[in-house]
Amino acid sequence: MELLSSSSLRSVHDTLITVRDFVAGELLLELPLSAALTKDSAQALPLIRFLDAEDGRPPRGLPHWAALPDDFVLALQLMHLRSAAPPLACDDDSATHPWLAWLEHAPLQIHGTPHWSDAERQWLAGSHVERRTRAHEARRDELRRTLLEPLRRHDGAFFGGAGYSDAAFADAHALVHAHALTPAERGRILLLPLPLLPLEGGGGARLSLVGATGTLQLHALRPLPRGARVTVDAADFGHATLWIRQGGPGPPPLPRGAAVGTASRSAAVVAAAPSAPADGPLCTLPLELSLDGDGALDGLKELLLGKYRLRADGQPFELTAGAAPPPLLMPFARLVVLQEHDLHLLPPGELPLAPLGPANEEWAFRLVAAAAEAKLAAYPTTLDEDEYSLQNGRVARGSRRHSALVATLGEKRALSGLVSALSASLSAYLRALPTVLPPPAAEAGGASATGATSAASTAAAAVATAAPPAAVRARASRGT
Repeated sequence: MELLSSSSLRSVHDTLITVRDFVAGELLLELPLSAALTKDSAQALPLIRFLDAEDGRPPRGLPHWAALPDDFVLALQLMHLRSAAPPLACDDDSATHPWLAWLEHAPLQIHGTPHWSDAERQWLAGSHVERRTRAHEARRDELRRTLLEPLRRHDGAFFGGAGYSDAAFADAHALVHAHALTPAERGRILLLPLPLLPLEGGGGARLSLVGATGTLQLHALRPLPRGARVTVDAADFGHATLWIRQGGPGPPPLPRGAAVGTASRSAAVVAAAPSAPADGPLCTLPLELSLDGDGALDGLKELLLGKYRLRADGQPFELTAGAAPPPLLMPFARLVVLQEHDLHLLPPGELPLAPLGPANEEWAFRLVAAAAEAKLAAYPTTLDEDEYSLQNGRVARGSRRHSALVATLGEKRALSGLVSALSASLSAYLRALPTVLPPPAAEAGGASATGATSAASTAAAAVATAAPPAAVRARASRGT
């Protein structure tokens, strides 16, 4: 591509490759912001008279320009460029030429889970990735129904052709989400007329917007050897975002034997360059808890939750594989199972950030464990089965089957790790309870002391005699 002619990067098999060594912090590529496709770049296209009318009155059913989602406006621009595209040879110097060339190759670089087959999607059954994929598809269809259709009704001559059909919108929306990048300084997505820049945990580059010069700069985050594939650091994006965008934790494998720029390396050597960790990217998924909604203390509980900006119904807590439990997860659970006879233990006007007692702590743990185990039960395979599938070498690394295993395995580790961590915390808490000694005998020769009662025995007795609310017992037994 012409944009790479003066840089030390080359496009090889629709991926960017370094043609020399780079040190950490070195500039890989610099482009003017005007080279990118952003929401504001629609201002220069005929589309703008419908999206941001001079009289300030949008077409009936369409929100004001400021409220239009960026991905919708970007998709419209791609649809317009594709439908109005002249032959490339006729206008090689046109400002739109890089995008016309990009539109020829970009559709070949769509690998996200919305584009997997039904059989491949079954590998993700029960997973957070699959739920997020369905939500992504539902949002795409909602954009088409609520935004594109009003434009068609407003001007059928402009938006009624094949270039703005449902299929064309689905394709353009897919391109946006497969290729979009978000400079931290901008906080909004944009497209670059470059080969796919995959996001990757621990990726080798960072895209930034330099306000003083109005340029987009790609800097190396770590040393990159000659022949390395350029990936952008995924930062705090969870694994579901990466799977929807690109179908996995990093770039797809290069074709076997592919040459790398001016280097004579094979694809196997390139694959050995620093890449994603073997276990994949940061794996995060939500665990939802709710109040029972049928207890005498519900009003008080909802008041306390509102103080901490927590929802009483379906409050999500983000779990991360290998990380500590969310700090407000157990306080929320303690409040859910709190009974009237333990109300005096609750700190005035505060969530129970510390255990209130052995019985309450035991039932809070059971509530959280039941919710986690219900999610684990929704997967068609167990954690051990997934571990074995990855370790026996029968699943090709880089395949969609392997990618699905990495996604579901990370989620299962997060859920099972949560239960293990909370179980260990509960055991440590019960062991730390003070030992209770019986009173001394009333008189000599009377009943002898029965000995010290262990903290664990005392806690077990307290749990056994303190029944939780019926709704909590039922929910814990159902695992919901």
